[in-house]
Amino acid sequence: MAFDRYVAICNPLRYAAIMSPRMVVKLTLFAWGSAFVLVGVLLGLTIRLNRCRTLIRNPFCDNASLFKLSCDSVVINNIYGLAFTAVLFCSSIGSIVLTYTKITIVCV
Repeated sequence: MAFDRYVAICNPLRYAAIMSPRMVVKLTLFAWGSAFVLVGVLLGLTIRLNRCRTLIRNPFCDNASLFKLSCDSVVINNIYGLAFTAVLFCSSIGSIVLTYTKITIVCV
C-alpha cells in the first residue's frame, strides 16, 4: 500500500502504467508467498520436535507453549523465530519509511 501511495503521489501521470494488474499480482504474490515460506519453515521446525509432555499450561496454544512440551533442544527454533520477527518487522517498517520519505521529499 505504501508503494501504491508513492506511485500515486510521485508519478501520478504514470500511475496506470506502473500499477498495472500485472504489478498488483506481483506485489500480492510476493507478500503472500514470502509469508507462506517464512511460516512454513517455522511450522516445519516446530513439527520436527519430539513431545514428552502433554499439558499446555497457557489458555492458548502458541509456538512457545509447544516448545515447552518438547524434550529436544529448541535453540534453532528460538533463533529462527527471532530472525523471522526481525526480518518481517524491518522489511515492513523499512519499506513504509522509505516510501513516505520519498513522498515527503517530493512534496517539500
